[in-house]
Amino acid sequence: MSFDIAPGIYDMPADKYHTGPGVSKSNLDMVHECPAMLEWSRNAPQDVEAQSAVNVGTAFHALALEPDLFGQSYVCDFLPPAGALNTLDELKAALTDRGIEFKKSGNKKELTATLLDADPDAPVTDRMADEWAKGVKGREVLSVAEWRKLELMHGSVRAHPVARQILDAEGAVEQSHYWIDEGTGELCRSRMDKTLSGRPMIADLKTTADIGKFHRSMLDYRYHVQDAFYTDGFDATSGVRPSFVFIVVSTTRDRCRYPVRVMKLPPEQSELGRREVRADLEKYADCRRTGRWPGIESISLPEWYLAKEAV
Repeated sequence: MSFDIAPGIYDMPADKYHTGPGVSKSNLDMVHECPAMLEWSRNAPQDVEAQSAVNVGTAFHALALEPDLFGQSYVCDFLPPAGALNTLDELKAALTDRGIEFKKSGNKKELTATLLDADPDAPVTDRMADEWAKGVKGREVLSVAEWRKLELMHGSVRAHPVARQILDAEGAVEQSHYWIDEGTGELCRSRMDKTLSGRPMIADLKTTADIGKFHRSMLDYRYHVQDAFYTDGFDATSGVRPSFVFIVVSTTRDRCRYPVRVMKLPPEQSELGRREVRADLEKYADCRRTGRWPGIESISLPEWYLAKEAV
């Protein structure tokens, strides 16, 4: 079986990784639920407008993991500074204070031009907004509230001593790992948030709305499967067995702070994930081999209704 990419570790753009060959953990999630969902996800048209919407979780990943690159991708929306001139009355007052003659019946555009001709550095809101717009240069614009929230979340994760130590440690960020699964011969891939070079460790950054219920997310999103899949992938590409930790940051305040935890699954629960990986890979390989992607799912009436009818 040949593939477009050889097993190994690569630095590559996220879009190239996500559209490239190999089966990922998110692919296995769909195969686990219903194999046809994977084929559907690869072929269904995407809403371009929805793609352009800012994803705060993605922005936080960039800020926490690649702060030097964050500013190249995101910018805060324009916020007029205190004392900025915007209304007709404010412009007229500024002209009067500067002793500049102006047409009393002039509209906003005319008064702005008169003021800036005499005082090019006057804090006129429209002029400053235009200058800000020139500096956007294709970056995603975050609202002032989103920007502030991201800064607070970043400050919060930096305040946790273990999370900060991991984030500051020598290592690689957003590297793509490719390996061949020995059981099926399938090419597997993972894009790891951070791997430490000083000791074998994978750190995965998660955001959650309720950190107290993150154990539910572990099951809902099959993070135990991710633990096993990434660990085995790192072992295959590096020849070293790593540990795996979750750095979990809440997107909801608790007592005016965004809670942070660093968590690790016990080995026996990681092993449960490994069993699911094996079953999912076998199912994926069978679908690829036969060209059949089963898609008829079972559905049931609600338990409360069935219980009522059984009486």
